[in-house]
Amino acid sequence: MSILDTPSPFYTPEKTSNWSLAVRYGLIWAATGFILTLVGFLTDTDASMPTTPTSLKIAYSILSLGVAIWCIRTAIITDRDEQLGGLIEFGRATGLGIKTGLVTGVVGAVLQVIYTKVINSSYTETMLDATREQMEKQGLSDDQIDQAIKYSEMFMGPMPTTIMFILVALFFALIISLIAAAILKKSPYPA
Repeated sequence: MSILDTPSPFYTPEKTSNWSLAVRYGLIWAATGFILTLVGFLTDTDASMPTTPTSLKIAYSILSLGVAIWCIRTAIITDRDEQLGGLIEFGRATGLGIKTGLVTGVVGAVLQVIYTKVINSSYTETMLDATREQMEKQGLSDDQIDQAIKYSEMFMGPMPTTIMFILVALFFALIISLIAAAILKKSPYPA
């Protein structure tokens, strides 16, 4: 075992990058989300479709949230224990979680575009048809439905999808990171 295999006893976060952890756990988070999307597609239980039962949507959401929490928590613990000798400050832990969310958002957005354009090319049409059906059940007029569908189409393009994916991932990463950082921080400086 060489000296390079053991973590440094000196607390030097400014010299230790944690981007590799953000990429690793961001990719795990994005890949798991994509796998859940594929499972929904193959089993006709896509959580984004209005026709999917609420209980299944809740199950998908809980599973997705659990993966997000695990990825951010594990990234912070790995950074703290393996790279920083057991110490990590609140800001660095939060930053790592946000970086992880950024990676997830970017990769997830690319995977979502691939999903909607290649794997399930009828996704947008199916979604709009299901939305139209729901609005008809609510008793909206044809003009109101057409107007709503027109706006929905604008937000289903690749660029709005990419922006929304990144923003949603960053939002959840921020919330999870703040909580995880508060729990997992170990400051080298006395409080």
